[in-house]
This record gives sequence, C-alpha cells and structure tokens, in this order.
Amino acid sequence: MKTKLKLSVMALVAISMTGCFGTDSIDSSNNTNNDTNADNISNTDTDDNTVDPDVIDVVECSTPATATTESQKAKVYSFTSQTGDESSVSYSGQVTRQVLLQEFINKIKGLANPGAVALTEADLLAYFDDRDETLQANIELLPGDFELANDVVLISDLNGSKNILGKTSGASFIDNSEDFQGKTAISAVNSWITELVANSQTSKLGTKEVFLDSKNRDLSQLIDKVLLGAISYDQAANNYLADIGDNTAPQQKNDVDEAHTEAEHHWDEAFGYFGAARDYPSYSDDALAGKNSESPYKDSDGDSKIDLKSEYNFGISKNAGKRDRIGCQVNLTQDAFDGFYLGRKALSEGKSAESAEVQDAASAALIAWEKTIAATALHYV
Repeated sequence: MKTKLKLSVMALVAISMTGCFGTDSIDSSNNTNNDTNADNISNTDTDDNTVDPDVIDVVECSTPATATTESQKAKVYSFTSQTGDESSVSYSGQVTRQVLLQEFINKIKGLANPGAVALTEADLLAYFDDRDETLQANIELLPGDFELANDVVLISDLNGSKNILGKTSGASFIDNSEDFQGKTAISAVNSWITELVANSQTSKLGTKEVFLDSKNRDLSQLIDKVLLGAISYDQAANNYLADIGDNTAPQQKNDVDEAHTEAEHHWDEAFGYFGAARDYPSYSDDALAGKNSESPYKDSDGDSKIDLKSEYNFGISKNAGKRDRIGCQVNLTQDAFDGFYLGRKALSEGKSAESAEVQDAASAALIAWEKTIAATALHYV
C-alpha cells in the first residue's frame, strides 16, 4: 500500500486544479450557460432548474458498464465480532469528520444565497480547526423531513472529540505554479478562507461571485475537492490501508476488549472516509447524484429516521455514482464497495491483514477511489 503515496498526492493536485477550469463565465446575468458552473458548490443540487456540472447527463455508450446484479445490490457492510455476536463495525470518528466537512462546505455555499450574512474567518475556521465550539453546533446538512436517529442533534452527539484539521495532509502540492508552489492543503485552505471572507464583505455577498478569486477560480470548489483528497483519500490510502494492523486479537480500549481487532477497525475507518452507507450497492447512481427525485440517503431500517453512521452517503462515495451515470465501461461504485466488502469479510473470518485476499481487496478499493478522483477531474476540465 505504500506505493499509493505518489498517486494520492498527484490525484490531490489534479482534483484541486479543477477549480481553475469552467468558472470564468460566472457572472450575475441570467444566462443559463454562465450560471451552471457556479450552481455546483458541493455534491448536492440546490435548484432543480439548474444544471449541476458535477452530475452529467446519462449518454448512450458503445460499451456500457457491467450491470450490478441483485445479489450484489443486497450486500451490506455488516460484520459480526470474531469473539461474540455483536457488530464489529465501528467508524464514528470518520462519520463525524464527514459531517464537519459537509457542514463547512454548506456554510461556504450559504454565502451565495440571497440575504446571506457576511462571515468572519473565525466563523469558517470554527469548522476547519476549532474543536469545541463546532462540535456543539447543530447538524443542518440533512434535507427533507427525516429525523436523525439515536437522538443526534449536535455534531458532538456523533463523536465529541474530533476535528478535520488534525487529519488533513501536511504534504506539499507538487504543482510549481506561483499559487501552489510550497503550499500544503492546510495553508491553501486558510488563504482561500481569507479571500472568501473578504469577498463576503463586499457587494458580491448573496451572489455566486462571492466564491471567485481574482483569477475567477471557484474557491468553494477548491476547498471542497482539495479536502476530499487531503483528508479522506489521504487518511484511507496512506494511513489505515497502508498499515491495516493486527488481526489476531481484540483491540483494547481502557483495558477493555473491543468487538473488533485493530485490523478490522483500521479497515472500517478507511471505509468511513470513503463515506458510503452500509447498504451502498442498493443505491442507484441517480440516488447518489441526487437526481430524478432520488436522494443519497434512505431509511433502510424502517424507523422513520436517518442514521448518519449507516444510512447516509458522503463525499467521494457520491462522486463515484455521478461518474457511473455516464454508463461507459465503468462501475466505480461496485468496484469500490466490492473491495471494501471483500477485504472486511476476509478480516472478519480471521484472515491476516497481510494475506493476498486482504491486500488485493485494499488495492481494488483504492483503485476505484482513484479512478473516481481522476474521472471527476477530467469531467471538470
């Protein structure tokens, strides 16, 4: 897994640069073609009458993707402890960071809304690097009328000791241009926050122009896509799947045996950074894209609530569905989930983290993830 490092940095740079393309035409006019690029501020659509450039229309292809079978759709990321009957799956910290990141991007998106209120750097940095204040904030990301499961209201109700800055890669960009040379994702995001705040103090507030820097790059997209690489992918590829760990005994916490081994927990944490719901294969590509009245979350257990730890798709897991919608030779959602599922199944059966079965599954999951990043970068270009 160590060989993934170079590609992960390259993928991060590639996706970070997508903000440099396709945004020059954003203006305050009502021209549809000009407005479409700015409407894609995160991985969800906010206006059914606009075109989201992150969600391309389905086209006919000479070589369609392999169809997902019913047996594949029925797969669920659910595994029992090797030492008992309880679930061994655990990744609440990763879900908390997914929520923090989405709430952070939603705060930025709100700057373009009519009647928006200007933000300070402290307002935005609270989501990026301030632990206590932000964790006490309400979770506002979920659209629709669903109640959150497990009495979750505040971010701290998911996990009370997480932030996203501490898990953001400190690697430097390999781009040698003036704007990126020598910078890390952390320094870049901080500078982009400063620019966004400055824009919000002007007449740009409440319009899509609030996102644009002096070179007409969409800062909301740069922040969103860079952090998808610098947090989620980097943590999964270069930490948890690079060192899966021991699978011979239950992991201990405060001298108490957990339901999982170290290897199982590391694997779950990588899956949590991918952001998929437990029953990910049952979601259509339209659902992951939030298209045709479908949603990237559903009440799978029938309790009329949404469990953010199992029934909601975050981040790159949604992008995989968006790329699959083109229908040409790829099934990235299936490839990624199969890798995560088969590797975790092997670990739950007691296989060594060093076994070919587990290592091959890790590689398959990461390759599908990397293809999703590359396809998204190319799509924007």
